[in-house]
Amino acid sequence: MKSITKYTKVLFITFLMVGAASFAQEQATVSDEELTQFATAFQSVQKVSMDAQGEMMEVIQASGIEMQRFNELYNESQAAEDNVPASATEEEAKNFKNALDRIEVLQPVYEDKMNKAIVAAGMTTERYEEVMMVIQTSPELQQKIQTMMQQ
Repeated sequence: MKSITKYTKVLFITFLMVGAASFAQEQATVSDEELTQFATAFQSVQKVSMDAQGEMMEVIQASGIEMQRFNELYNESQAAEDNVPASATEEEAKNFKNALDRIEVLQPVYEDKMNKAIVAAGMTTERYEEVMMVIQTSPELQQKIQTMMQQ
């Protein structure tokens, strides 16, 4: 489960970092209204991420591979040049590939859901990413957003 969670986090972080290069060139300020929109969007994105993790876990369970073994195979596949885990049996390799293929199909679906959640909260994905970067560097804004999300 840790690798799946890690995998989802990597997807999520990659998604959030897409606009980081352009953001680095401009310092943005964040209004209270944008913080409120961000808090709403962030909570929605978290829910979508949790849904994605749940569906990925279901795919893995349906493959017949135990979660811990899937994680081992996934880690091995990342180190392998051909993405085939070295310790996998032929059947495991087939089931692993099928599960991974199904998970990869889910990625754009959940990325789209995250984008829609951000837009529904009144932000563009680009601005959401910019605000995320500003919040990461501002303890004051981190405190504000944490307070907003607890209400």
